[in-house]
This record gives sequence, C-alpha cells and structure tokens, in this order.
Amino acid sequence: MFASERSRIQHQDVNEIVADMLAGVRPALGASFVAMYLGGSLATGTFTPETSDIDFVIVTEHSVSGAFAAKLRSAHERITGSPSKWAKKLEILYVPMDTMRTRHASTQQCAYLGVGGSFAAAVPYQSDWIIQIHLVREHGVVVAGPAPKALIGPITSEDLRSSCEAIMRD
Repeated sequence: MFASERSRIQHQDVNEIVADMLAGVRPALGASFVAMYLGGSLATGTFTPETSDIDFVIVTEHSVSGAFAAKLRSAHERITGSPSKWAKKLEILYVPMDTMRTRHASTQQCAYLGVGGSFAAAVPYQSDWIIQIHLVREHGVVVAGPAPKALIGPITSEDLRSSCEAIMRD
C-alpha cells in the first residue's frame, strides 16, 4: 500500500483503515476507479490521533450512481462498522475525472461519505472542495493511482479566493 509514501503515515491503525478503504472501494468501483488520495491533516503533516479524521479524495471515471453507489454503500457499511477507532472518522469525496479537470461543479453533485458513516451518492459540492483538491494536488498522499498533479491542473489564487469567499458566505 502506497509504499513510496508510507513513511508519511506513522500510525499503523491508520494504515490499516486506509488499506481497508482501498480494498473495499477499488472493487466496488471496478474500471471506474482512477485514484485514491489522502488529504487533510495526513497530507499536511498536522495529523493528531486525538482530534483528526481521515480525509480521502477518490477520483472516478464517471459519476457514482446506480450499481456503483450500491456497491460503495455496502463497502462503506462494512468498513464503518469495523472495530477500528477510525471507522467513523472517515471523510470521502468522490470526484469524477471530468469535474476534477474542469472544476465546474456548481450544478453537479458528488458522492460523499461523511464523518460518522453517512453515505450519499448525490450531494452538492461544498464551498471548500476546491481547497480540498488543491491540498491533495500540492501535498496529497497517493494511496493508488497517478500523482495528483497528473489529474488535477493548477488551481489559481482566484479559485482559492472564490472558494474562501463562498465559505465565508456559508
């Protein structure tokens, strides 16, 4: 599992839940699976076991719907029902490749697993999603797939400013 970046994750129990996520999500998505990245505090090196969650960005070939959504729901239920202390501290954003490239998400929806284990196949993108993918592009830990910069183009300061303004309005 993500051998080239293993040294960045110093917590064996975190490595185990990440491996469980990959083992559950990759087969559920099949050929639609493109990449899995860790973001958030694990990417920035500010992870603290007492307060952090585990943030993922998973890139898919297509939007998650129908059979993919049902398979993901089943995989998430198995993982979030596990005895791991991290099982209910997972946050996952599923982003289709075309959305990742264009970043025009204002009218699109994504699949999302929230902390606590609630999964929805179609939720609006939140105001902070540009910041999340910027963090993954610049600092993300590759679990599987190509380097983030291969899928995520540069994010401008205007993109980040607009995202921050939207967060403030929310």
